[in-house]
Amino acid sequence: MAIFVVIVCGLAWLSCHPRIFNYPRIVSEANAQEMYRPGEFMTVGVTASCALINAGILASAGTQFNGALLILPGVAVMLGALGVGLTRMFRA
Repeated sequence: MAIFVVIVCGLAWLSCHPRIFNYPRIVSEANAQEMYRPGEFMTVGVTASCALINAGILASAGTQFNGALLILPGVAVMLGALGVGLTRMFRA
């Protein structure tokens, strides 16, 4: 449980500091906002998906709840956020 909280909180903190990401191109003053926005979008999406996945795991651990109802949408959100974020970064 504690590792889930650390991961989600770490990603939430990271989404507020997009300047420390690795970007596919050099970030200059001219393109900084165009590069930072997709990076922040991507981290927020990954954070939300990690929260969904972790909630699904925790819900299914001690109950009869089908965790796949949260895990599968979480994986879909993660893949979507990564795909959209990377596409926007390469086009910026």
